[in-house]
Amino acid sequence: MSTQCAYCGEGVPPHSMFCASCGQLVVSRPTAVPPPLGGGIESTGTTPPAARTVAPPAAVPLPPVIGGPLVPPAPPAPAAPAAAPAAERAPARPLSLKLPDGSIVSVTAPLVLGRNPTADISPAGFSPIRVHDPNRSVSRAHVTLEPAKGELLLTDLGAANGTTLDHAGSRSRVTEASGRVPVRAGDRIWLGRVAIDVF
Repeated sequence: MSTQCAYCGEGVPPHSMFCASCGQLVVSRPTAVPPPLGGGIESTGTTPPAARTVAPPAAVPLPPVIGGPLVPPAPPAPAAPAAAPAAERAPARPLSLKLPDGSIVSVTAPLVLGRNPTADISPAGFSPIRVHDPNRSVSRAHVTLEPAKGELLLTDLGAANGTTLDHAGSRSRVTEASGRVPVRAGDRIWLGRVAIDVF
C-alpha cells in the first residue's frame, strides 16, 4: 500500500525513503509494536522493557508459632566441683592409747612411756607417761611414740623385757635396731607383759 508525499502529494511506493517526484525524505507513520511473547506487559514505545522497574511481591505473613515465641535454650550451668570425701574434709583425729589402769591418753605430741620415765633418762622433747606395772616388766623408759599422719611411730629404747606389736592378726618384735615402726588404730603394743591398746 502506497503513501502520499507530505510535500508534493504524489504517491510514494511502500518502503521508499525518498519521494520520486520531489526528492524529499519520506517519513513513514509509526507502526504498532507487537506485544512480547508470553503475554507480557505491552510496550508503549517510550520506555524500553529492560528499563522498567517491577515492584517486588508483597510480603506474605507467616502463621503464628504454636506455643509462644521460640526462645534459645539457656547455656548449661557450670558443673559444681565434686565434693571431697568426708575423710579428706575432716581433720584426722589423733590416735589414743588405753593404758592398763583404764586411763586414756590422746597422742597429740611426742611421748615416752615407761614405769618411771624421769627427765634424766627420757629423750628431750618427749612428755613422760607413767605405765602402771606391779610386776616390773616395763623398763623405766621403755618406748617413745610420735604422732604422724593417721598413725604413730613407735621406737624401742632398749627395754630389758622387749617390745612387741600386734598388728592385723600377726605379732612382731620391735627392738632398738628396728627404728621407728608405724602403729595404727586397732594395734596392741606390749611393753614386757603389759598391753596398751591403740584406737
